[in-house]
Amino acid sequence: DEHFSFFSGIGIALGLLASILAVVVELSSSQIEQTPALRAFKFWYLTGWGICAAADWLQGPYNYVLCEDYGYERKVIAQIFLAGFVVSGVASAFVGHLADR
Repeated sequence: DEHFSFFSGIGIALGLLASILAVVVELSSSQIEQTPALRAFKFWYLTGWGICAAADWLQGPYNYVLCEDYGYERKVIAQIFLAGFVVSGVASAFVGHLADR
């Protein structure tokens, strides 16, 4: 499918860009002394976050199929996904502030 290859290409390109930026940031922050405890914390935090993010990304296609099986049209499914992303983006600003209290 041409859409799949287009979006796959975009995803791969963005993943590579994010990886390059992560390496650049890590190299530029090497002036800050990182204790073994900080390195271990970063490793385990990013490992946990990566697993959770991957699980969230993997459920997207299944949620789409589930909505389709319930008889929703593609336009409605797209609106449901968009509403979820918008609410997540807006709520994260407030929830993050509340969590830092």
